Amino acid sequence: MDKYSFISDLMKNKSLTHSQKERICQLVAKEIKNDESKDSEILRRIREIEKKLNENGGITKIEGLKEYINPLKQYNALLAYNQNPILKTTCHDVNDYYLNLLINKSNETENYDFQTHLNLIFGEFEKISNSKEYGFTNKMYTLIKNYLTGKSTWSSQNINISWNDGFLKKWSKNNRGMVPNPSNELVENNGNAECFLEKEFVSKFTGKTISTFTDLVLFFKSLWHIKDENPLSNIIERNNKSLNYKSWADIKFHNFSETLNLYTDVDKLIQAYNKIMNLIRKHSDNERTKIILSFYHQNNKKIFSIHQSDTFWKKSIVDTKEKPFGRDMEPIINKLINGLCDLHLRAKFEDGKCAELNLWDGKPIESKPLDDFNGVEYLLILKK
Repeated sequence: MDKYSFISDLMKNKSLTHSQKERICQLVAKEIKNDESKDSEILRRIREIEKKLNENGGITKIEGLKEYINPLKQYNALLAYNQNPILKTTCHDVNDYYLNLLINKSNETENYDFQTHLNLIFGEFEKISNSKEYGFTNKMYTLIKNYLTGKSTWSSQNINISWNDGFLKKWSKNNRGMVPNPSNELVENNGNAECFLEKEFVSKFTGKTISTFTDLVLFFKSLWHIKDENPLSNIIERNNKSLNYKSWADIKFHNFSETLNLYTDVDKLIQAYNKIMNLIRKHSDNERTKIILSFYHQNNKKIFSIHQSDTFWKKSIVDTKEKPFGRDMEPIINKLINGLCDLHLRAKFEDGKCAELNLWDGKPIESKPLDDFNGVEYLLILKK
């Protein structure tokens, strides 16, 4: 058997992990380059493989998991949505400046017209959604589309009120020339009536009562914008209290920013946090678990850290690199992490060594040695 037949048979071995196959690919490329019987077609294909590896940072598909989605795509899409002057009126209250902008955009009337506004909203959202510059995840696209069109309920609270709602059109007909989500300035100075919802509800993130359409617009914005008025710490604390985490965990906030500004899927982020907390509880050997939460800025990234300080990672570094995700972790990656953030792991491993591993960032998993480390830390890296 020649070496190329051996390599072919080796690559067909189903017991090999993706990281092992990638290493073999790299060795094969090196071997063929050194072979005296170089073939131009083989070399051309090798160069293509090398180019793709460099562009993608390695293999982006792991068995059992979906293809890696860069979180930066959704950040850029949400930023573009927020900066678009028409779509901005669907995630902020409307002041005098934006009222005049909407009037100027209309070619049919000198006054504000709700149906014209609605048509402009649909048109601008379609442009951003179809642009190759941006990339909403399916979940975020569905959330925004249903919020605007009312095709179905939206958010984890299953809200059924939308910009296309019949009650809103009726209100606009009875209040011509008035926006349904006015700022306090428009209400007080221009006499713009407030649009009260038929049924109010309470935001599970902020605890605020949503009783007007302006409240609803700001509630929608809170689902994908973390800022000083909607800090992640408040959202986490409300979530922890609701799920009674303090009954089994001692949770401390350390180096947790109250002012970081980030466009992300907040609902999805909290779901990922809850799933990781459930994993910690499931695998903890302690009656009470010590957890430290951090949220900080590093270079162009915002990092949300969940650090269990009283344990160790019950696998070796080598085993973790070869099989990083168990049955519990795979659905978290597929349904929550992918497209939301990258995921790194810092830990003291079973063999006593300490390291940081890039579990999910579109690149081959590598280990970065740490001098000393206690516990297991999940780093949810939110790109900006």
